[in-house]
Amino acid sequence: RQRQMCIRDRLKGLILFVGSSYNGLGHVFVKKEKIPEAIDCYLKALENYRELEDHEKQLELLVGIGLNHYKLEQWEKTTEYLLPALDTAKYLENRKEEVQILIDLAESYEKLGKKDSKTGKRAN
Repeated sequence: RQRQMCIRDRLKGLILFVGSSYNGLGHVFVKKEKIPEAIDCYLKALENYRELEDHEKQLELLVGIGLNHYKLEQWEKTTEYLLPALDTAKYLENRKEEVQILIDLAESYEKLGKKDSKTGKRAN
């Protein structure tokens, strides 16, 4: 039983290391203005933090991925990541982040062509 816990802790540590490494690589790519590569790294990091159930890190990554899509003017992809970020911010009761995500979403929907932010459909 103790051996299983030890193995589980090592696996958790390895998953954390991999997630942290991909996150770090993502930051490097952003600094080099290689946004698509950064997004790929952040997505891999996100998988690891989901497995660890680290909601705060997931929030950070979802927002980062969304905002990097924004830099690429990929408005639908931006909202695809900011919407779950909003849900995560609400879950964590992080009101400051929630408000900022709502602002970012509003800007994205405006760029999409005046779509309604709740339904995602074009406003009349």
